[in-house]
Amino acid sequence: MMKTSKNIFFPLTHSLHEPSSQAVVNDHASIERTYSCPIVARFPPHRGHTLDVHSSPFERNVFASGGIDREVKVYSLLQLEPVLTIQVAEAATRVRWSPSQPALLAALQGDGRLGFYDLRRTTSPVAEFPPRCEGGASTSLEYCAHSPDLLLVGRGSGNTEVWQLGSKLVAAGEVNQSDVIRDVASGAFVSE
Repeated sequence: MMKTSKNIFFPLTHSLHEPSSQAVVNDHASIERTYSCPIVARFPPHRGHTLDVHSSPFERNVFASGGIDREVKVYSLLQLEPVLTIQVAEAATRVRWSPSQPALLAALQGDGRLGFYDLRRTTSPVAEFPPRCEGGASTSLEYCAHSPDLLLVGRGSGNTEVWQLGSKLVAAGEVNQSDVIRDVASGAFVSE
């Protein structure tokens, strides 16, 4: 249903009980501004597909990406180049920041290997778990929102595994971990 004046009517569904509700919008420009999604920054690409991105729950300007190029990149929104690049053995299919340790990043690889990287010690994982052949390729990774000691891992075979993490991967972050993630956010981070 459309009116020819400046006002335009759009059907909306507010609930199952009110299927024919309508909203009045003054002009097309207000719709475009409301639902606009312009690209505001573009970061250097992985060599191949970017398979996952995840923003830090501790710093609004920090995010990580994983790619088919066997790299995990950590970025600050304040600079275009990666602050840190971590080489992994296989494609980094999923990356997730620890919900309890600001400088801890989990990277799931295509072959099922799971590594935990402390940004303070970037050259190798602080913990790594080998692939589990029976589970197939890794497809998903997520921390349990209400229990940070539980990690959910999805497999290509259709299985979902729940891993209980050791205390060193769960304990609340130390003060210097917060300093590290702040340095990453500001672009002042220097890897060892």
